[in-house]
Amino acid sequence: MKKIYFLLIVLSLETRAKVVIHGNLSGSQSGAKDASYVKVGDSKESKEVECNRDDGISYGFLTNVLLGKTPDYTVSGNDIIISLPQRVSACLGKIEAETITNQQTNNVHLKFKAKIKSGPYSNKGLSPEQEYELCMKDLALSENGKYEYNDLLEKGHIAPPETMTIGFDNVNPKRNSKLIISSTQKDLEYRRDNPFDIYKGEKNTIFTDPNFNCMDSLKPKESDVMLVKTSTYREVEESIAICEKGDLASIYEKLKSLRLQSSGNYHQLSSLLSSVQNKLINERATEIIAKLEEIEDLIAPSVEDVKNGDEFGVGKKKRKELLKKYAETMNYFSKELLPILKDELIYLQGRLEELGDSGREQKEKDRIEEEIEGILDIVAMFDRQKEGGSKYKRLVKALREGNMQRSGKKILTGLILAQEYSEANSKKSLERASNQSDKRISRIERSVLADWGDEALIRAGDKSPIQRRKEIIAGINKRAHQDKKRFSAKMSHYDEYIQDYTRELVNSYCSSGGNYQDCMTVRSKYLPKIYSEYSNWRNSATSNYYKEFNKKFTSAQNEQREILNRFNGLYSNYKLNELQSKVSNDYNSNFDLWTGADPTENNYSPFGFGFPSLNTGNERDLFSDFFLY
Repeated sequence: MKKIYFLLIVLSLETRAKVVIHGNLSGSQSGAKDASYVKVGDSKESKEVECNRDDGISYGFLTNVLLGKTPDYTVSGNDIIISLPQRVSACLGKIEAETITNQQTNNVHLKFKAKIKSGPYSNKGLSPEQEYELCMKDLALSENGKYEYNDLLEKGHIAPPETMTIGFDNVNPKRNSKLIISSTQKDLEYRRDNPFDIYKGEKNTIFTDPNFNCMDSLKPKESDVMLVKTSTYREVEESIAICEKGDLASIYEKLKSLRLQSSGNYHQLSSLLSSVQNKLINERATEIIAKLEEIEDLIAPSVEDVKNGDEFGVGKKKRKELLKKYAETMNYFSKELLPILKDELIYLQGRLEELGDSGREQKEKDRIEEEIEGILDIVAMFDRQKEGGSKYKRLVKALREGNMQRSGKKILTGLILAQEYSEANSKKSLERASNQSDKRISRIERSVLADWGDEALIRAGDKSPIQRRKEIIAGINKRAHQDKKRFSAKMSHYDEYIQDYTRELVNSYCSSGGNYQDCMTVRSKYLPKIYSEYSNWRNSATSNYYKEFNKKFTSAQNEQREILNRFNGLYSNYKLNELQSKVSNDYNSNFDLWTGADPTENNYSPFGFGFPSLNTGNERDLFSDFFLY
């Protein structure tokens, strides 16, 4: 994310320029009564280096006396509120500040000032840093000249936090404006890890160098302190925060917002957000697919499981837990990832329509088409029926046997959406994918998931789903019969109409007094043609009817009969298990389970004893519900 941040900064913020203060620097000043105009120019244009910083102190020096910390800044209207943390007060008077606005950059420069407490080294033309060092040496609390915090605190040389407010003016409210710290170019090399070991900086500082008194531009904090933010800057700033957070949904919403804005040139920013979004989508999709594959592998039986007669690789409780995780993962694809991918497809396909056929635009078309293919490939990975193969089928079987309709709906919905949208490479195919997926998901809820519930009832010994399925088949048969009846009646009506029509035609030409030649022409030419054309139409209409009839009724009948057969099989298994459980409770040996006989006895016959120990009074009653037909 650092690269993203850097690029955004380059896009939005102004290049820093070294600032040279000519003459006495004053301006807006905390604690100062007089303010005179001061020129601020780019140091590259300055031929002379004649700077006078007055009581100005370097930012490094300020940080040092603030115990290694920097001030906090709050902007309120045309005021800057500066919060100073606790600081060393020994040898140091009140800290003040002053501001001046650079009309070229629209930035406000802030210089900190401080008076060193009077002593034998005052008024000798020394810099504040030099005076401070000499004063601190005189106050040395140890032989090595270093100062510990507790020692300073004990002697009353630590001042509490304080706040100062300083105004700024002449800022253009329609341009970005930020706070710049004016600090000496030749800063003392204060060590942050030992802020009171300041005297060692003297040997690396040449105070007589005129450059030492000139001001250089520094950032007040790690991030910029903005006094005025334009709408473009705010968009950039918000985008930076979103990108650094790495939240895909937020990036998607921001990108969508930028693309909808008619004003403002956000093309470069949109491209950047789009690239970040694509990267996150690829990462997220890879993570999700890995989770799905892991669960498929766990549920699928190993070779050893198959040898032991196990259908699944994990037990029922663990299987249910894994299936719920699988469902939530697929639901994330359906509800969160796919909407972003769909919107991106719509946007990219719209861009394709806008582009012309020039060489440059063709390259852009190729790039967009490649991006569309990449999105479709990601969607296709979630077609687990195709990608997971037999392992996915085993997973669905586990859902079915566990009657996990809620999880099943989430999984099958994700599957259908992946199957439909992985082929959506145009606007028309996107519309088709939307319509088809809605229809298929609706059918899944009405049929497949409902069947799972019925199967669960049957496995528990409830025959009501079987009876209900028979009623459904009977209803389909009744509607089919009525439909055929209506069609036959309609065709009979047409037959009667043709008969009446031809009869009237013959009568009109062949009645007494009619023209014999015309009568013969009607009978030999027109009647055969009419009957032939009607016969062709009738045959075609009948053929088309039965095609539709098969689609509407025959396929439905076959589907319901197949379901009924499956339900019958499940109920048969239930009754068989019930029988085995009952008989197992009455017999101790495997032979007794079926014959009630002891094969070691002399009169043993595997077929002659029936079921003598069942004690039902009528042995056939035990099997009365076993076979349904």
